[in-house]
Amino acid sequence: MLWTEWDDVGSYRRSLSNFQVKMATPLLSRALPEASGFEVLAECAPGGTPYRTDSDREADPEAARREAAR
Repeated sequence: MLWTEWDDVGSYRRSLSNFQVKMATPLLSRALPEASGFEVLAECAPGGTPYRTDSDREADPEAARREAAR
């Protein structure tokens, strides 16, 4: 897993769009040039108990697309 944290989406895109950055890291050279992200569904401090949450995602992707198109 590759974990990075950015101030905002623009910083992320500007940093990883540079060809030299992608070639300096073999893993990044294989990355797809598309937006990515994830939803945190569980968190755990070192040695702690995992805390789980439900997803905020729409169960029906087509309904979500229709709503976003409004």
